[in-house]
Amino acid sequence: MAEFETKELSKEILKEMRDHKKNRDIINVMVRVASVNKETGNSELIADYNGIRIVIPKGELDANVDYKSIVHFVGVEVGVVVLAFDAKKGEAICSRAEAQKIVAPDIIARLEDSESFVGTIVNILPYGAYVDIGGVTGLLKNYDFAIDTTLIKEVKRVGDKVSVHLKQYSKNGAIVFEADKKYRSPDAIDPESIEVGQIVLGVVRSRKPFGYFVNIAPGIDVLTSSDIDDEINEEQKVQIKVLKVYRDDNDNIRVRGVIKRVL
Repeated sequence: MAEFETKELSKEILKEMRDHKKNRDIINVMVRVASVNKETGNSELIADYNGIRIVIPKGELDANVDYKSIVHFVGVEVGVVVLAFDAKKGEAICSRAEAQKIVAPDIIARLEDSESFVGTIVNILPYGAYVDIGGVTGLLKNYDFAIDTTLIKEVKRVGDKVSVHLKQYSKNGAIVFEADKKYRSPDAIDPESIEVGQIVLGVVRSRKPFGYFVNIAPGIDVLTSSDIDDEINEEQKVQIKVLKVYRDDNDNIRVRGVIKRVL
């Protein structure tokens, strides 16, 4: 069965597509299918534009991110540039990566000028999510999204919106976002209630030669050691035992603990 119903293309539509290719215009299309090309064996996205079959090869999907899976783009509108157009087949090979290169300078300049954007989540991973802003993709890490143990995958889905601003832009073009208003779970632990001997839920924020920093409550990152042999990675949820609770010279609550279990 064909992915889309074919129809005879008018001269106007054919000319429009040729002009888009010539002018390197960005056209917006809704991705309908993720599939594997039978001839090349490579993954690709399929969309439709006025009856023309739009093919976006996996290698043309993003200028900076190499997605292992592309199925999460199904149902997402993306901007693309036409690379090649076969009028006889009614098919166009398009690139989202090239469209990103066109819009990136303006958007990045506005981000660097501290402008916030409402972006769309296009992929969710254990350590965060990729967020698209007008064709520019950046990483929103869990700890840049929430002030507690909440992971993005627990409260957000692909296609959801989130307001972000620029946290870091590296020389290689990688973008890291931070949420404008960090999420706080209604079930988050009250820091004032933490006591020695408690077993509490936490999320590993970073791994250091001297131990792990584990978030257990808003504003409370615990320096911990580990009592287990399991491999512990950043953004994993763990159970820790509270060994010490005290206040520093600025009257901030500080906690020390030990990891007892990886969840």
